[in-house]
Amino acid sequence: MKILLVEDDGGSRDILLEHLSARGWQVVCAQDPARGQRLLETEAPDLVLTDIHMPGAQGTDHVRRFCDGTGGRAPAVVVMTGFPSLESCLDSFAAGAAGYLVKPFRVAEFVQLAEKVLTQRGLQERNRELEARVAALEAELSRQRAAGPARGAPPLGAECR
Repeated sequence: MKILLVEDDGGSRDILLEHLSARGWQVVCAQDPARGQRLLETEAPDLVLTDIHMPGAQGTDHVRRFCDGTGGRAPAVVVMTGFPSLESCLDSFAAGAAGYLVKPFRVAEFVQLAEKVLTQRGLQERNRELEARVAALEAELSRQRAAGPARGAPPLGAECR
């Protein structure tokens, strides 16, 4: 798994980088949302872990940009904050965040949330793929019904008698 970590506090960033890398996850770091956006475009992470309150960040605008992704692929986004409020939580989820963590948190909390979010995202993608296949099969069936039975073919349902 590739994680984009966007955190302006160097100490917090280093601790998270160390713990997440130790799990075998590839972690790329940015110290501000603008750099994070550039890395989002070049690195295509599976998940973004971002602080809300950073210099150059206005509300949850950067969260929304991370959630929108690039190139048709949007990563899962988990927000972290040392200044929790109901408003920031609701704004984060309205912007598209998949999770909200209050600092300080244990890395195990993030790991559990990240695995849940990514599993859920994978299931949603699989569901979309299956829905597309069903739609294609239904369209093909409609096309075949409209064309009528093939010459010399038994009528539909004849094999059931």
